[in-house]
Amino acid sequence: MGLFFSVDGTKINGTRVGKKRVQLKDGDILGFVRYESSFLFPESFYDMLKGSGS
Repeated sequence: MGLFFSVDGTKINGTRVGKKRVQLKDGDILGFVRYESSFLFPESFYDMLKGSGS
């Protein structure tokens, strides 16, 4: 889980991935064209949701 590779210019934390495999880490930022998304493990996601209600 958490292995990622791309052939279309996807970026992880601002660096192009290319054809090499990359181990995703909790909190990595994935860039797809002009969109970005965070990669979070379930525990981190849950903690983020709990903190957003404060």
